[in-house]
Amino acid sequence: MTATHEIDWSGCSLVQRDPLKLGGAPNIDGMRITPETIVDNYESGFSVSEIVEMFPAVSEQQARTILAYAAQSGYLTRPLAA
Repeated sequence: MTATHEIDWSGCSLVQRDPLKLGGAPNIDGMRITPETIVDNYESGFSVSEIVEMFPAVSEQQARTILAYAAQSGYLTRPLAA
């Protein structure tokens, strides 16, 4: 697992906190999927398209936005593929 739990997701428009979902943990646009899940899978070697296949509720654009935010925040160690 990466250090993504340290990311301040408040600046990412796709990430919300809902006290009724995931105990108030950051989640993607009201889903029960955390942004850390996307980042951790990417850092583990999965491609964006593989991540979208694993989590069909997440669009490719959403996954790329999450990864770009993590990269901009300095928490993505793997280069973001085009």
